[in-house]
Parts: sequence; C-alpha cells; structure tokens
Amino acid sequence: MSNPSSDSAPDDQLIELLEARGNAYSVALRLGRGPDPILFDDLMAALAACAGRWATEPVVPRRLASYLVSLAVGVAADSGLYKADEGRLAVKQAGYIYMGCSKVVRWQPNPQHDEQ
Repeated sequence: MSNPSSDSAPDDQLIELLEARGNAYSVALRLGRGPDPILFDDLMAALAACAGRWATEPVVPRRLASYLVSLAVGVAADSGLYKADEGRLAVKQAGYIYMGCSKVVRWQPNPQHDEQ
C-alpha cells in the first residue's frame, strides 16, 4: 500500500511551482513593472505542465482550482493598470493566462445551472 502523502508530493510541488510563477508575474504587474515576457513564459510553462498532469483526471485538486481562479481574475484586473502598447500586451497575456487556466480545469458550462 502506498503512502498518500508521498503520492501527492509531486502534485504539490507542481502546484507550488505554478503558484510561485503566477505570484512572480502578478506581483510584477501590480508593482508597475509591466507585463514581463520572461515571467509570462515561465507562468505559461507551469500552466502547460499542470494541464498535462491533470488532463485525464476527472477533477483537479481544490487548492489548484482555487489558485487558478484567483490568478485568472487577478491578472485580468491588473492588466487594466496599463495603457497603450503595454496595456494591450498586458490584456493579451491575461487572455492567454485565462486560456491556460481553463485548459487545466477544463471549465465548461454547467447545463444543470443553465436550466434553473
């Protein structure tokens, strides 16, 4: 029998990597450093790794889902701090981050919710 805590260690490390890269990108954006292309690429790589890891799973860990929602919303809001070319780049990157998040959790409309 395997130890559950050791089974989740690689998943926890991947989530921690995503959180670290997402936080680095978000903080730079909020502090006025602009939409950093290197931090953006690092974040997108972490999102792709998470999407690959959970591609065949019926659900993702709650911690990951919660972080993805706050990341997508936060980056979209923070992109509004910028104007002109920097603003367009920030909005474009926010869109790609949202798409990357949605690939991890495979957000889909809930038909039961739509019927209510």
